Amino acid sequence: MQSSNTRRFAGFVIMSAICLSVSACGDGKVTKANFDKLQLEMTKSDVESILGAGTQQGDPSSGVAAQFGVNLAPSSNRDQIYVWESGNKSITLHFRGDKLKYKTSAGF
Repeated sequence: MQSSNTRRFAGFVIMSAICLSVSACGDGKVTKANFDKLQLEMTKSDVESILGAGTQQGDPSSGVAAQFGVNLAPSSNRDQIYVWESGNKSITLHFRGDKLKYKTSAGF
């Protein structure tokens, strides 16, 4: 009976390891190769076709200015910053309007 439990536990451990490794592969878009594909002046939708959707940083519609009624909504001459992260790797992109203007990476 103990050998049956041991096999069951071993099977659980193996399946867990497989599931974890497969789910970790889903974050595979934050890579040096994909970063190198990004070209200045690309549109945001072109970038998203490579990296997927990013997380917008520094929402200007919140914070201290908004508390005093100052509207800092994005305009065509202000950068919108998006970040893609996977573990210790990240890609940060600055868009002005709908065009990529600046890119940085970390952890590669």
